[in-house]
Amino acid sequence: TASTVLFLLFGRCPKFDVAALCKSTHDIMLVLEGLLQPLQSPERREELLAIRSNAHAVMDEFLRPELEELLAETRSGSRASDRRRGLLEAVLAKEPRFYDLGFEALLAEVRNFVNAGYGIQAYALSFTLGLLAEPGHASCAVGARREA
Repeated sequence: TASTVLFLLFGRCPKFDVAALCKSTHDIMLVLEGLLQPLQSPERREELLAIRSNAHAVMDEFLRPELEELLAETRSGSRASDRRRGLLEAVLAKEPRFYDLGFEALLAEVRNFVNAGYGIQAYALSFTLGLLAEPGHASCAVGARREA
């Protein structure tokens, strides 16, 4: 699922460590859940922020160079031969104000897209499998098996 999210964002899938991305995405979700808990000690808050920082570092290892390359391509009006038009390119073309945010703010937005997309896609796949398992959708399930 991560490959699909990255492809949708960048128009190609950068090389990344699947297990490391899964762990960092999971860590981010735990941090968000933890930060929403009332009455936290300052030590626990610092621990959660350290986990978030480590998760961001894992993601930035492959997101940063890909985003830098995409921005350079967008500014020059060219596109790498292996890149299709992705969501980020479309957003940058329609909303030039994103350039004004600065690179770090844009990188933070990309991280949010990756985390949100990862979760949404997992839910969508689960829902689809559940739907295909229902007796009324048996013919669709058979057709999907044939196509896969």
